[in-house]
Amino acid sequence: MLFSNSKDEVYLRIGDESKKLTYKQIESLNYSKDIRSYEQETVETELLADLDQDLLEQYKKLNHFNGDDVWKLLFSKGFANRKMTTDDSYVYKLNVAGVLMFAEMPDAFYPRSKSSVY
Repeated sequence: MLFSNSKDEVYLRIGDESKKLTYKQIESLNYSKDIRSYEQETVETELLADLDQDLLEQYKKLNHFNGDDVWKLLFSKGFANRKMTTDDSYVYKLNVAGVLMFAEMPDAFYPRSKSSVY
């Protein structure tokens, strides 16, 4: 059984013992229980300018997207996350899936990923 306290510390109850979990352990549990997926994690440092613009244009055409705000397309398809700002507007950020799908050089952000041209 999992439980957390007012300090956002998370504990795992095993028998009559409670074990405090590390951030990595909590994250791993969230992923394994499908509470959260790694691909949906926000990438704070990626910019639209870092994306392969030709690939992005092809994707827009495949999805019959004629709008100017590509963030709307990326968000609707699960490649970007949206966060509300303090002035009730929104800011969009790419997530891991968006970076791996569209970045010109995904290995600059995720060294184990491979970029290849077909």
